[in-house]
Amino acid sequence: RLVNCDKIWIVFLCKKQIDPKLSPALAIFGAICYSNIKIANGRVWIGMEFREEVLAAWRQAYEDNPGLESFKSRKKALLWGVMGLFALQKLVALFILGGTGSTAALISGLFGAVVGLAIPGIFVLAVWRGNWRFSLAFLLPAAYLLFDVLGNGLPALTSGDSYYPVFYLILGLEAFLALYLIGVTLWLSVPQRNRELGDAMNRVNEYLIHRSKEIAAQTPKR
Repeated sequence: RLVNCDKIWIVFLCKKQIDPKLSPALAIFGAICYSNIKIANGRVWIGMEFREEVLAAWRQAYEDNPGLESFKSRKKALLWGVMGLFALQKLVALFILGGTGSTAALISGLFGAVVGLAIPGIFVLAVWRGNWRFSLAFLLPAAYLLFDVLGNGLPALTSGDSYYPVFYLILGLEAFLALYLIGVTLWLSVPQRNRELGDAMNRVNEYLIHRSKEIAAQTPKR
C-alpha cells in the first residue's frame, strides 16, 4: 500500500501523510527524518504503514498526556513567530540595501539573508524536536540582540542626533525579537506542566526517529 504524487506536490503529500496539522516545512522535515520514502521515476512514495505508526504514536501520546495536542500547536505557532520576526528583520535590511541602488550590495544582502535565516532555523528546529532544555538556546540570540540594542542603539538615541525612520524600525525590531525569544524560553522552561509536555513531545520524536532508522535498515537498497 503506497501513495504517490508528483514532486511538485511533495509538501502537500508530506503534510497530509505525517500529520494533517503540521506546517508544510516541518512536515517535510519529519517525513525525511522518518524516511520510509522512496523516490523513483520522478515520483515520491511514502509507506502507509509507517504513516499509521506515526499517527498512532501521537494519538497515544495525546491520550497519555492531556493537553499535549494544544501545547504542540502553541509551540509550533511560537516557533513560526520566531522565524517570521527574523525574516522581517532580514527584509528590512534588504529594503535598505535596495535603496542604495547597488546591485552588488543587494546580491550580497540576499546571500546574507539566506545564511542569516539558516542559523535561527537551526535553533528553531532544535527547540521543536528537543525537550524543554533546548529552549534555553534561544537566550544566545536574545543576548546578542540586546547587546546590540543597549550597546549601539541606546547610545545613538541618547546622543541627540536625528536618524532616518528605518533606524528606529530596525532598533525596535531587534528589541521586540529579543523580548519575544526570552518570552518563548520562559513559556517553555518555567511552568512545570510545559516542561513535562515538552519532554513528552521529545520522547515521541525520539521514538519515531529510532523507528525510522530501523525501517531504513530493513529496507532493501536499490
